[in-house]
Amino acid sequence: MNPLRRQALGTGAVAGAACAACCAPPILAALGVTLGLAVLAGVVAGIAVAVAVAVIGVTAVSARRSRARRDPPPPVAVAAPRRR
Repeated sequence: MNPLRRQALGTGAVAGAACAACCAPPILAALGVTLGLAVLAGVVAGIAVAVAVAVIGVTAVSARRSRARRDPPPPVAVAAPRRR
């Protein structure tokens, strides 16, 4: 390997290390914020679904109980069957 190539490779390595040291923290912070917001949105959506299911369940149970508490309809007279 000639000396100019070796120097260029060393300069590139130093530049790559400087870039990683300088640019990596903001990039990782942006990814972390994005991930945190995604997790927050998932938690909020999960809570909303759980509340909706609970409201639907309470409504169904209360409707069933209110129907059961009502007086049954009066009996209807039915003619006796004929025997043949």
